[in-house]
Amino acid sequence: MYPLGVLKKKQLKILKLTFTGSIVNEASTASNTLIYSDGTVSLAGNKLNLNGSAGCSVRIGQNVGSDWFNLQRDFDLKFDLVITSGTEIGEVLAFIDTTNTSTFKLLYGGVSYGFSELRLWRGGSPLQTFSLVPGYGVVPKNTVLNCVLEYRKTSAKLYINNVLAIDAPALTQPINATRDFWLGGYGAEDTCLGSLDNVEMTLL
Repeated sequence: MYPLGVLKKKQLKILKLTFTGSIVNEASTASNTLIYSDGTVSLAGNKLNLNGSAGCSVRIGQNVGSDWFNLQRDFDLKFDLVITSGTEIGEVLAFIDTTNTSTFKLLYGGVSYGFSELRLWRGGSPLQTFSLVPGYGVVPKNTVLNCVLEYRKTSAKLYINNVLAIDAPALTQPINATRDFWLGGYGAEDTCLGSLDNVEMTLL
């Protein structure tokens, strides 16, 4: 006979990246990740430095299985972001399928590009974009921003320093497809200018 009680779903931390001299997944639960970094990636200062170019990126894939980054599971993604320029538009991070037709990204664009600096972008059909919540203000530059992306299959929230910055309450769930997780730009997409550090992803 088993005792009565509430069975809690075990959380699975699949990523822990601190960029201390190399790019290694330090999460003990995720030994089967594949990590590819572009030749232009700099880890000076023990952080992933994003230089605004299309060739600055880290791609993270799953060696066995296809469900970690397929956007069919809830997850929390934590990372420290620094934006160093208010003019350069580019990607911060992205979940990309092999055909690049059903994607989920966090983008940065200076005010000269016509949107409010940070934006969650769900590519595909329908195309959806979610900007900073009204009243959030300008994302500060040259400041460590402690970010938490709470992704739930049909919604997402981005918190910056414990303050709600982006609310995507009606996110259409992307199709079930194998994806890679990208830090920085993807393909011909530029990165923002700044850095990423302390990247942790936990499946719920």
